[in-house]
Amino acid sequence: MEEFKEDGDKRRGTFVGTVNYLAPEMVADSMAFCESDLWALGCIIFKMITGKVPFPGMSEYAVMPLIKERKIDWPKHQTIDPVCHALIDQLI
Repeated sequence: MEEFKEDGDKRRGTFVGTVNYLAPEMVADSMAFCESDLWALGCIIFKMITGKVPFPGMSEYAVMPLIKERKIDWPKHQTIDPVCHALIDQLI
């Protein structure tokens, strides 16, 4: 089922996937927008570059507060290209 905001943008209310890639709007109100996909893309690029997820944890209760507060777990002992860092930071 699709819902529409007053401005006509489509939004979805179905959670599918891994909690570690969940966008804040999905955490807050279970609604996804185009921006949610961009957030997930940033998480995927982070994983590709570092080998880790940006918001680690094994349960929703551990991960969701990190997402809400945007506490990205940047690697301390790994150099990330500044361009990649900026891209990830802008997407997430």
